[in-house]
Amino acid sequence: MVNHELTISILTKSELISRDIDIMKKFHNIEVGISVSTINIEYMKQPEPRASIPIRRFEALKKCKETGLKTYVFFSPIFPYITNLEEIMKLAVNFTDYFMFENLNVRPTNRKRIFNFEKKINLNFKKNISGFIINLKIIHVGICCH
Repeated sequence: MVNHELTISILTKSELISRDIDIMKKFHNIEVGISVSTINIEYMKQPEPRASIPIRRFEALKKCKETGLKTYVFFSPIFPYITNLEEIMKLAVNFTDYFMFENLNVRPTNRKRIFNFEKKINLNFKKNISGFIINLKIIHVGICCH
């Protein structure tokens, strides 16, 4: 595959991505991203119990950037009143080429986990999403509940 002009984008929640830097460097059109919803470890362990803690993801992304790889941070999902976009961006801006954003999508495959998380932290995402978006001062196309 190295001899072909492939476009490769890797998105992960694992700090282990940095162990493959030598392999990734063989490709010319590759980018590496990490997915983050919060840097609060207590909150992140609820919906992402097996994911690397956020600071380790940032350390791995920084290593990738230092070796010349293109990097990005993917905010996903954005939890109302939990995801602190500004704080995460400040942590990552020096080793991130760009940021991507995804709203909270409650799907049949994750509905139970999201609603259990919502109960544990005593917050109603559907009820509070409008105020959250207004406070962020961003344009939002909607919340998706299936």
